[in-house]
Amino acid sequence: MGNRLPTGTCKRSGNKPTTENETQLPDEEIDAADLVTRRGPESETTQLHYAAFNGDCDEIKRSLATENIDGKDADGRTPLMLAALNKQNKACMLLLREGAQVTVTDKHGESCFIFMLDAKMTNVVRIIILIL
Repeated sequence: MGNRLPTGTCKRSGNKPTTENETQLPDEEIDAADLVTRRGPESETTQLHYAAFNGDCDEIKRSLATENIDGKDADGRTPLMLAALNKQNKACMLLLREGAQVTVTDKHGESCFIFMLDAKMTNVVRIIILIL
């Protein structure tokens, strides 16, 4: 299974997505593939990030043996955030069971809750609330 990247663009300018393929982020337009491919000096996109985004639970399990479950990509997003961004319920549940932190924020101050609520993943949000 190859690394499947998102397509399209994401616009940052409001509170709600304007279409199903858009995520609202602060006032800039970026290529959606950049969400998981951009690299920064102190962060990098790992195989765990790709697996979480793609919902590949087997690869998530393999990657957890060597990678930080809360490691951040160039946008400060964790694998849990990327799984939520792409509506990967099973991947979110696996990452939560394995101890992914839900209070971590990205460089825009958003946590996985924002992505889950935007993706209408209320079942996962309810479980997180019960855990807390």
